[in-house]
Amino acid sequence: MSVFCVKPLRRLARAAEQFGRDVPGTPELPETGPTEVREAAQAFNRMQKSIRDFLDERERMLAAVSHDLRTPLSGIIGNSSV
Repeated sequence: MSVFCVKPLRRLARAAEQFGRDVPGTPELPETGPTEVREAAQAFNRMQKSIRDFLDERERMLAAVSHDLRTPLSGIIGNSSV
């Protein structure tokens, strides 16, 4: 039984390490094994998705803010050289 639990837990540990280094490149964990291991893998996968969604939203927001500020800044910069 302990070997049955250790392998999925090692996968979880490796996935957590990889996720810390490469958020977009970390695949979902397989949700297999004993109930507790499956629940841990499911929680990890939900956490990955939540963090990816947050980072995607942040990137979209920063792109929108950057775009919205370009026109006023261009006007200010253009008018200051006159």
